[in-house]
Amino acid sequence: MRSTWARFAELMQEQPELGDYRTAAYVESIRQIADAYEAIGI
Repeated sequence: MRSTWARFAELMQEQPELGDYRTAAYVESIRQIADAYEAIGI
């Protein structure tokens, strides 16, 4: 949980236009899905 929160906080620092942690979590989730698809070749 701490590492997840750290990723959200880092994302908020990099992209303050996200506005809140909920949006940062959504962006991080989409990135993880994209990475998974890339790993399996889709």
